[in-house]
Amino acid sequence: MYYILKCFDPAEGYIARIEYKKDNPFRFWNRGDRFAKPPPTPIPASLVSDGQTVLAELWETPLPIMSLRLHQALCSLGVGNLDIYPVALTDSRNGESIEGYVAFNLIGVIAAADLTKTRFAA
Repeated sequence: MYYILKCFDPAEGYIARIEYKKDNPFRFWNRGDRFAKPPPTPIPASLVSDGQTVLAELWETPLPIMSLRLHQALCSLGVGNLDIYPVALTDSRNGESIEGYVAFNLIGVIAAADLTKTRFAA
């Protein structure tokens, strides 16, 4: 059995979205492989105004980050295939530092769907 982790924005919260400039154009956070050379830390990312997005527990793009609270919950459940890195989140509107988040690299990618047996509607 396989699980997919998805996080929906809360109805209320810190209104912002994440912007991230890659330190290395050949660093791919979604390949499932450990980085040969880890990124410099803390990884800088900024929050920008976005009236339609709330800072959630989990972000997949442009930089995969999660709250420390979510990371601790996953670890307590036995998840051990996450390489985490400190992240420096700064609100670009006021320079405020946002604490409590880490960047992560999910190690191990598998093809979980058998497309010949999958039924779907476009």
